Amino acid sequence: MAAVLIAMALVVSACSGGVSGGSGSADPEAAVTEAPTTTEAIAPTTPPTTTIPTTTTVPPTFPLAASVAFLGACTAGGSGAGACSCALSASAGLLSPLDLRALEDSFSATGEWPEVLADELAACRSAPPPRFDPVDEALFLATCTQGSSRLDDPCSCALSMAEQIVPPALLVEYSEARDVSPSMVDLVNECI
Repeated sequence: MAAVLIAMALVVSACSGGVSGGSGSADPEAAVTEAPTTTEAIAPTTPPTTTIPTTTTVPPTFPLAASVAFLGACTAGGSGAGACSCALSASAGLLSPLDLRALEDSFSATGEWPEVLADELAACRSAPPPRFDPVDEALFLATCTQGSSRLDDPCSCALSMAEQIVPPALLVEYSEARDVSPSMVDLVNECI
């Protein structure tokens, strides 16, 4: 639990502002001799900031099962796939897969996201829904149908459902996984 609280504090810190700090030389004469002659020397430098991504193209750093569980809970809770994928990307590097799973479990139990994640979802509200690469879609459908035209419609339906719960960078891995829930087979069964 302490790890989750620390991770939440990191997310709040990363989402609330930039990093402050001075730059330049402590020696005033050195600053004069080192100053460039372009207009960039006149413009003040802005400290780096951390922002929440508003696209869903950032490859996730979480394992497949953790990503699917998080996105499944997030979209089931009423948030859009774009907002959920954006929040997942924003959490990458700040939360461990175990912390992400604890957040998903907490949401499943209470029906509410912790404030930190709620803030990320709100910031990501306008993010576009994720889109799969056409090549990855073709590989998913080929794996799903196994050459049977009778599975074309259920597999197309499963692909549409997968857009809600699978990060685009993990679609091919998802189509081959059997140890993730819901699996591709589970989605096909829902579509039959």
